[in-house]
Amino acid sequence: MKHFIYILIVTFSTPLASFANVESNFFPVELNFNKKKERERRKKVLRFAKEFTGAKYKYGGASPAGFDCSGYTHYVFKKMGINLNRSSTQQSKQGKKKKIKDLKPADLVFFGNKRSIQHVGIVLEASKEELYVIHCSSSGGIMIQEVYGSPYWSKRLLFGKEVINL
Repeated sequence: MKHFIYILIVTFSTPLASFANVESNFFPVELNFNKKKERERRKKVLRFAKEFTGAKYKYGGASPAGFDCSGYTHYVFKKMGINLNRSSTQQSKQGKKKKIKDLKPADLVFFGNKRSIQHVGIVLEASKEELYVIHCSSSGGIMIQEVYGSPYWSKRLLFGKEVINL
């Protein structure tokens, strides 16, 4: 009888231990799923942001009738379920700070000087050679612009923020 009980315990304990190991192997799959979900969310933000290309600039504007820079980012992200503050200075305090070299599409990018944030845009594409943003400029409304090639914007470039997961 002692032998039968021993065999029974060994038989049932082995599959349970194996199941515990298999379950822990699902964690990387979950991370990959979350990354895929984040990539899709970023694409959705950019598609929506591009719909307003050509919209007019309006000081203090935060609607398709007219935007300023932070009104535009606030509006786009709000419609995607991400709550950003209204001013570029306040937006610069939200999310995870990123170096320019680490920016991804749908991150925010901030411009200004050492003393203040003066402008914000949404990253469309980022590499070592090019940084494309969509933003609302007082001179042209909602537009897509390459930052590194612009003497005006390149010298005002400060940092980025990841806000996609707020």
